[in-house]
Amino acid sequence: MVKKLVSIIIPVYNGSNYVAEAVESALNQTYENVEVIVVNDGSDDNGKTREVLKQYDNRIIYIEKDNGGVASALNEGIRNMSGDYFAWLSHDDIFEKTKIEKQMNAINACGDKMRISVMNYVFFDDKTKQEVATDFQNYYPIDIIENSIFLLLWGELHFSSLLFSKKHFDRVGLFNEQLKTAQDNEFLFRLLRNQRISFINDVGSYVRLHENAGTSQYRSVVQAENKKFYEWVSNMLTVEELKSIGGLEKRTKDKINGIIQSLGPYKESNVSNKEICELNLVICGAGVYGRRLNFELYSNNLRPYCFIDNDRMKNGMTIDGTRCMAMNKCSLPKDSIVIISNKFYEPLLKILNENGIKRIMKKIDIDAMILKYSDEDLKEMIKRKMDNV
Repeated sequence: MVKKLVSIIIPVYNGSNYVAEAVESALNQTYENVEVIVVNDGSDDNGKTREVLKQYDNRIIYIEKDNGGVASALNEGIRNMSGDYFAWLSHDDIFEKTKIEKQMNAINACGDKMRISVMNYVFFDDKTKQEVATDFQNYYPIDIIENSIFLLLWGELHFSSLLFSKKHFDRVGLFNEQLKTAQDNEFLFRLLRNQRISFINDVGSYVRLHENAGTSQYRSVVQAENKKFYEWVSNMLTVEELKSIGGLEKRTKDKINGIIQSLGPYKESNVSNKEICELNLVICGAGVYGRRLNFELYSNNLRPYCFIDNDRMKNGMTIDGTRCMAMNKCSLPKDSIVIISNKFYEPLLKILNENGIKRIMKKIDIDAMILKYSDEDLKEMIKRKMDNV
């Protein structure tokens, strides 16, 4: 049987330091029928990116265009692709060598050529080489993972983990070139809404964390665009969709509203008149993910004791109704439960352990428990889990 052609598109802008590693990972796939399209989006690095890519000659399709942003580079690649299936690889990330083969096997096995394939992925720090894998199946039921936009709304999806039929572009259109940083989330919503996912319990890609990443350099733009996007999503979803995604309408609304609040300015307080359960919960990290967690804990009648954060500018502030203390100077209650909000949790886990803190959870642990338990049971389940530490 002739294997369907898969097009791997790599948009790149000033990426001479990483793009070769990305291209090699695409060319070295065990799947036998891939084409690799690299779109140089007007790099202004004195030809460094172009020179790096020259070594691949006829092994890749190389396209050079004026700078227009990631969405425009992806769309240019899509217009020039010959493949039946599409995968996006950022120039600073890496595909695991069996990714395409496993995903094509899964799509063929399910009998639905329009099924969207998703895998786990690994974060890795470019300097320390530390790695953290997602392992979604250890936290969420498979039927929920595979349900429409669940992973997108729960902040867990990374585009490098996907593979899908080119025909979906006919169904939902291309990437929105008006967006500079939210083009992935906006497209994913259109792609995944009311669709089924085929989840593979294996690692498909490696997501590089480094200081020159676009999400780090353009943080204010990232937050502003994504805030507008999630406000739009909140208005688009029906009550039935909200129920089907998170099990309860309120639960999914809380998730979306938590994201929206975390991407906006700090709020002095968001305490409701509900009875607040004190559990000495400490959120490690007062950034976007920490603020999302803070919102959801409040929504489930759990008021955090405090944030702790390495950013000295946040020390002493009240962030969304919860005070923030310096991580290296705080005095926590002995029975505190520290929740690491960062996805890349290994460095913080090490620091906390070195400071004698053993009652530690990850944000995804709490996310999974909120999905499973009502707010009446949540406090007791957290206590029970920590009593066994």
